[in-house]
Amino acid sequence: MTKNIKKIAVLGAGAWGTALARLLAGQGHEVWLWFFDTKALAEARTAGINPYLPGFALGEVKLTDSLEKAVDGAEVVLLANPAQHNRRVLKEAKPWLSATATLVNISKGIELDSFTLMSEMIAEVAPDHIKTACYLSGPSFAKELAEEKITIVSIASADMESARAMQKLLATDYFRPYVTDDVIGVEVAGAVKNVIAVAAGIVVGLAGGHNAKAALVTRGLAEMIRLGVAMGARAETFMGSAGLGDLFLTAGSSLSRNYSFGLAVGQGGQVEGLIGHSKEVVEGYWTTKAVWHKAQELKIDMAITGELYQILFNHKDPRQAMLDLMKRELKGEEF
Repeated sequence: MTKNIKKIAVLGAGAWGTALARLLAGQGHEVWLWFFDTKALAEARTAGINPYLPGFALGEVKLTDSLEKAVDGAEVVLLANPAQHNRRVLKEAKPWLSATATLVNISKGIELDSFTLMSEMIAEVAPDHIKTACYLSGPSFAKELAEEKITIVSIASADMESARAMQKLLATDYFRPYVTDDVIGVEVAGAVKNVIAVAAGIVVGLAGGHNAKAALVTRGLAEMIRLGVAMGARAETFMGSAGLGDLFLTAGSSLSRNYSFGLAVGQGGQVEGLIGHSKEVVEGYWTTKAVWHKAQELKIDMAITGELYQILFNHKDPRQAMLDLMKRELKGEEF
């Protein structure tokens, strides 16, 4: 299958979508990168570099702001938009989507309005493609992938033949995907790790110390597993690259926009101002609201997520939130 791929569309020209477009084009595939931001597209056409991934030439990647040009005839379509925009873009692209095309979602998040995972969204918008759809997630900064530094990820699908085909399509000597059939686990992990990363940044911004950060990430992982299992995932999935691996990366590096956002909040920054001036989407901000409402719906104990929700959306003092977490009833260590 992978040897015969003639055209690949990447819908979403952020850093991550651009890094994967470069990787695929570098392997000789015809790759179309679709831009929503027409100003960024004009800059990319002029300079040969996407301003969302500065410093890396686009090479043979074809650039467009036309969904028809990008999607028509594509055998693989990567959904690389922020999670809150994926539904709209897929709906608009659907008229040109081949019946046999494989959808690969690389966005990490939960829809805010509907509280649905990306797999649930695809099932609603493009039901004929849900069986073979794949979901890519894992510890992967776009800049390091563009630098061809070693990266591993997970590719989940209900159809293992499709997952293995995408594994072969994407694999290089520096990019190694592992396959799994636990779609829900991979999706929940990819979404909730952004929430915990924001909280970890706040702890560091408050000068809470290494012990406090380690405690938060550990108990954050417990919350991630708890929610995932309640939604039908397997607990062991969260010990893999999409869970523990991505959480370790995102909750501990200044390259993470979620961690950096949390750090600024912990240092006294105003949430609304930070979000309003961010060039890139801080998925953890929006996902916190979606995850908290999902936890309430399922009656899942997610204390860290709840306190973060209060900080981000109800102006609770971050230091008080940390103290309130420590005052909770003592209990055994459990997931």
